[in-house]
Amino acid sequence: LPLKDRILKFSIKMKNLFPSLSEVLSVSKVTVLSTIIGLFIGLLPGAGTTLASFAAYGAAKRVSNNKEEFGSGALEGVAAPEAANNACVPGALTPMMALGIPGSAVTAMIMGGFIVHDLQPGPMMFIKSADIAWAIMAALYLSNIILLFINLMMVPVFISIIRWAQPALYPTVAVLCVIGVYSINLSMFDVIVMFVFGIIGFFFKKGMYPVAGLLLALILGPTIESNFRQAMIISRGSYAIFIGSPISIGFLVATLLCLVFPFIKFK
Repeated sequence: LPLKDRILKFSIKMKNLFPSLSEVLSVSKVTVLSTIIGLFIGLLPGAGTTLASFAAYGAAKRVSNNKEEFGSGALEGVAAPEAANNACVPGALTPMMALGIPGSAVTAMIMGGFIVHDLQPGPMMFIKSADIAWAIMAALYLSNIILLFINLMMVPVFISIIRWAQPALYPTVAVLCVIGVYSINLSMFDVIVMFVFGIIGFFFKKGMYPVAGLLLALILGPTIESNFRQAMIISRGSYAIFIGSPISIGFLVATLLCLVFPFIKFK
C-alpha cells in the first residue's frame, strides 16, 4: 500500500510502535552500511547530517533488492537516512573533542560555548577537564534513551498530524519557503527562481529522476569551489597537490569507487 494509505489504516497500539524481529533483520544490512557512511561523513569538517542522510539513502537504494518501493514508505528507505543521521552526530563531535576542529555548524556552536566557559576542546581537554569530557560521552548514551521514549510518546501526535493536517501542510510549507527565500536577499527574483526550480523539480519527480544528487551538488558546490581555489593558491597552480599525500590519494580512490559503484549490480 502507498504510505498515505498505511498511515490511515495504522492502529496506534504499543505493539505497533516497535518493529518486529523480521523487519529489524530485513534492514540490518542497510542500517550497518548507513551507520558507517554517517560516521565517516560526520568526521569530515562541515559535511553535516544532510549530506549523510542523502548519501545513505542513495547507497541504500543501490544495494536494495526492492528499489521500486523507495519513495512509498520502504523500511530500508526509512532506516538508511535515520541511521546515517544518528551516526553523523557523534562522528561530528569526535574531531571537535579530539582535535578542536568542529565537524558541523552545531558542533562549532558547542565549541564556542566551551571556549566561553574556559574549556579548550582538543587533546588537552581529556587531561585538564576529563570530568567534562566523559560527562559529554555519558550524556550521548543517556540522550538516546530519553529520545527513544520521547519519540514513542510523540508517535500518535505525528500520525494525527499526517492524517488530518496534510491538506494544510503543503500551503504552510510553501508560505515558509517564500518567506525564507525572500528574507535572504529581500529579492523577489529569488522567489521567482525558487518557483521555477520547483516546477522543474515537479517534472523531475514525474519522470522518476533522482533529486538527491542535485541537492548534494547544491549543498556542496560552493564548499568544493572554495576549497579547490584554496588548494590551487597553496600549490601555486599545481594539480600535484591532490596526489601529494596518502590521505588525498585515499579520497581520490574513494571518489572513483563512488563513481563505479552505481554500475555494480547487487543480487
